[in-house]
Amino acid sequence: MKRFALVIAAAMAVSIAFAQEKMESKKEMPGKKEAKMEMKGTAWHGYLADMMCGKRLAKDEKKAAKHTVACALEEACAETGFGLVYENAFHKFDEKGDKMAKEWLDKVQADGKQKDNLMVTVSGKMEGDMMMVASITPMAMMMDKMEKKGDATMEKKEETKKN
Repeated sequence: MKRFALVIAAAMAVSIAFAQEKMESKKEMPGKKEAKMEMKGTAWHGYLADMMCGKRLAKDEKKAAKHTVACALEEACAETGFGLVYENAFHKFDEKGDKMAKEWLDKVQADGKQKDNLMVTVSGKMEGDMMMVASITPMAMMMDKMEKKGDATMEKKEETKKN
């Protein structure tokens, strides 16, 4: 019985120490929004938009999905820069991200196949309210990769079954 009590006491002590450490780490986080972004990691999924429209679109992701390439590339809109509509907020890109977004939108417009639904994955890091962009990947491209990977996995499984 004494051993059982010692085990329980040790477990409680570890649990309390873990909870205190967790509380202290939360105190160091600068802000709720920023902490949320940092906890999500370094990749975010959302809709690419120009800043002029993005702030308005952040309130309604259905509207963000309908935001067009043509609108984002209008001179007045494009001059404001670009960002990501993500979790009901607009997150502005750094200069590098603006350049990458503009290049991608130009390609999409030239291709002519996609008019709206500018869903992308952005990797990078947050510095204050600014998204420091490392890459912008269209979700369609990611889905293609996943499908190809899935097809390859299925082929391997079928090949294994035959053997």
